[in-house]
Amino acid sequence: MDISNPSQNIVIRYLYSEKLGTGGYFTRSLVKIKDGKEIVMKENVVSGYVRGMLLACFLAGGLGKKDKNESALIVGLGGGAMNNFFSTLENQKNDENFPKLTFPYVTIVDIDPTIYYIARRWYDSKPTVFQEFFVDDAITFVQNRSSVFANTGNANLLYDVIMIDCSATEPTYDLVAPIVEFMDPKVLKDVKAILKEGGTVVVNVVSFNLELGPKILKKVKFFCFLTS
Repeated sequence: MDISNPSQNIVIRYLYSEKLGTGGYFTRSLVKIKDGKEIVMKENVVSGYVRGMLLACFLAGGLGKKDKNESALIVGLGGGAMNNFFSTLENQKNDENFPKLTFPYVTIVDIDPTIYYIARRWYDSKPTVFQEFFVDDAITFVQNRSSVFANTGNANLLYDVIMIDCSATEPTYDLVAPIVEFMDPKVLKDVKAILKEGGTVVVNVVSFNLELGPKILKKVKFFCFLTS
């Protein structure tokens, strides 16, 4: 669904769901119409929660260390707003205004091939030299990655940042995002197992049950210390 601004030839493109009671949309992106062609404005992150997740990667120290190659795992594709933003950093790597710019190699996993098609067709979210896509069950992907690392010790299997942004496909009063399977302690241990030392896990949590917040924080407490 597009909402237009005719004066600037820009539309806000929504990836919309009629099933979920979360405001109805997964993500939003700006699209500019120029000479009859659509240009996704990947550097402009419209959704506030996506901006927050991206910012957390750098503020928490998972990314932007400038002294090594960094990697990120994104669980849940949606319209590709997060990996699209990372791809704009690739374009600036030779810009003299950003001499020390670093950007991660990004792995994106989503179970739904339809979402992958939509992200590629309508949001220009596609593989690059620094981004790879897997249509796979994210839980299985994480578990397999953890198992292979345990058996091989291959550090290339680890991530500086893991961003969990996958939601339920049906409306629910309790936990909408992430999917409940990701709150399983065994799965969380596998997530931690593939995180580099000093790495960051960022989770999008959506719920209409305010009592769930403290319970979720308790489950993920082994990732970090929380201060107020």
